[in-house]
Amino acid sequence: MFNYIKKRINKLHYKELFLYGAYISIISLALISAILDYFIGNYTDILLDFGSFVVAYFSYIFICKKGYIQLASTILFWIATFSEFSYLIVHKVDFNIIFTVLVPILAFFTMKKRQIIVNLLIYYVVLVYLLFYYYFTTSNNYILHNINYVHTYIVANIYILVFGIFYYLAIDSFIMRLNNVNKSQKMLLNEIHHRVKNNLNLIAAIIGLQEISAKSEETKEVLEQNRHRIESISTLHEVLYKNNLLESIDTKPYFISIIDKILDSSSVKNIDFISNIDNIRVSMNSMLQLGIMLNEMLINSLKHNKNNQIKIEFNFKKIDNIYYFIYCDNSKNVDLAKLKNGFGYNIITLSASIFDSEIKVENIGHLCYNIALKNLEESIEL
Repeated sequence: MFNYIKKRINKLHYKELFLYGAYISIISLALISAILDYFIGNYTDILLDFGSFVVAYFSYIFICKKGYIQLASTILFWIATFSEFSYLIVHKVDFNIIFTVLVPILAFFTMKKRQIIVNLLIYYVVLVYLLFYYYFTTSNNYILHNINYVHTYIVANIYILVFGIFYYLAIDSFIMRLNNVNKSQKMLLNEIHHRVKNNLNLIAAIIGLQEISAKSEETKEVLEQNRHRIESISTLHEVLYKNNLLESIDTKPYFISIIDKILDSSSVKNIDFISNIDNIRVSMNSMLQLGIMLNEMLINSLKHNKNNQIKIEFNFKKIDNIYYFIYCDNSKNVDLAKLKNGFGYNIITLSASIFDSEIKVENIGHLCYNIALKNLEESIEL
């Protein structure tokens, strides 16, 4: 649960994260205030608290959660503003005036530059009007008619304004520089993936030429298998740079790319392939090992399956934080002892060992690999 929340947070822009937190804070504060006012018997404040709660809650659900960030920012700012102005009006300026100093922080933290200027200008015009109105209509108000309170209030507002301006400029400038650095690194990393892919393809092509000129069928077979292994690694880098990814990749397109390449290049054509793949974002290192495992199993099926119609079923799914890699074909009478002594199976076990995996190989009417991966490194693209 904690990891899920952490991943969700990492996907959010910093303003989105603050906005969600501000909404949840105001909704919680309004609800708690309404409950406390009910027990106190302050029924006027209950209406204000409950009204703020309802508007904030529905704004959060139907505007903020649906991605209308700037509109949600403006609505939240004015929910807080009207709540505090309402308290000023009801209580004729009392302790709640402190909150009018804090409300502008919402604008600096959640809004864009033009929104900040427009909304704060309106906010301070209305605030100054209310304070002057109550200064002249209420006598001996312990806040408005006390020069020390007024002085402190003005200084606090100036401090908030100056702090907000410099905070906004500092964060905005930092985020802009960070985005530029990220773009530059992303371009360089994509270029690296592209060059690695091209170099691997060149090696695969050289091996392909050696395969053509080889005299022995056994030598041709070994070269073909090695060519497929290199191409599966090349496919990983191809998917990464084509999809503008950095260090992680979705399982489904990568698995499908490997399957298509091997089946298209195979001389065996009567193949019935069924796949059921959960699309999970996985780190590049983990995906590389998974691709090697699938590559070896496919090569083994095409090499040793003697049926006229080859049937292959591949499933990759996540259940309760365990990842199940299940590969079956319709091979019959497979000698499991011989299979487990083969080079391909050793590669599979070596790759699977990285994930602290349990491998079960069964040959009951068909050959089936059932691998439970425990330490698969999921990832997200920031």
